[in-house]
Amino acid sequence: MNGHLKIEYAKEDDFNLIKEKVTSFFNLPEGHFEKYVPVLYKKGINTYKNHIIAKFNNEVVGVFAFVRRLININNNTFNMTVVGSICVDPRYRKQGIMTKMWVFFFKEFDSMTDCYVLSGDYSRYINYGFHPQDSLKMYFVETSDKDSNFTFIPATANDELALIEIYNNKESKVDRNYGMYDALCMWGIVPYIIKKDGMTIGYLAFDHRFKVIEEIAISDDTLLNEISESFATFINEDVYFKISILNKEQEKFFLKDYKYELYQERTLYKIINQKIKKIYYPRNDLI
Repeated sequence: MNGHLKIEYAKEDDFNLIKEKVTSFFNLPEGHFEKYVPVLYKKGINTYKNHIIAKFNNEVVGVFAFVRRLININNNTFNMTVVGSICVDPRYRKQGIMTKMWVFFFKEFDSMTDCYVLSGDYSRYINYGFHPQDSLKMYFVETSDKDSNFTFIPATANDELALIEIYNNKESKVDRNYGMYDALCMWGIVPYIIKKDGMTIGYLAFDHRFKVIEEIAISDDTLLNEISESFATFINEDVYFKISILNKEQEKFFLKDYKYELYQERTLYKIINQKIKKIYYPRNDLI
């Protein structure tokens, strides 16, 4: 490779070009990342500070996106860095550009990160120290003929602050702020506000395509079985409930005779603070 390669933080004026390059390098239709990664690419925002770029002879040939998050677990706070779009111009692949971006990234963030998270092909990232850290149980929940004290109301963007407040009452959580509604909805997942006897007690996020309750945040975990059965009855379909096998506190409230299947989550982790390895479980909407 003859020429000058430079790895650097993106500048504000680079952002529109970054969006074009990411779409082009992944060979995806225009608007794909605005729809599916709104935390970084929603219209009207400029997240250039969340990007490292590779320039060859002053042309952008590589993009590396990341988001910083805090994990709050039982009154302990840890620093997490989530890796998003990593791509290299097809004309310049197999020349070490991705590795150089990783080296730059780790050098900048290792001193301030307890845990890195990314999604992708394990064989692609094993050389950078990443390993799968979790599997999921998928519980099968049937409809019930019991009377229900719960009502389920589809949330809208106007309910975002209420969703954030409910979520932030959890003991273990990844920090969330503006953009939570988009993050929940970006894969076609619908959040529902849960009410009991007219009082809001939490929310759940449901994927209607695959009939999966992807996430739930409620004030009393002992209500999980009753809520899941009531929700299945509400939509008049049997559903699945997804739980990380590391989330023992939530899992113990599910009935033992529920059917489930294990499958490997595609999220990978590079753990720096070993304390996190025992207590952290993944989220599907980190970025």
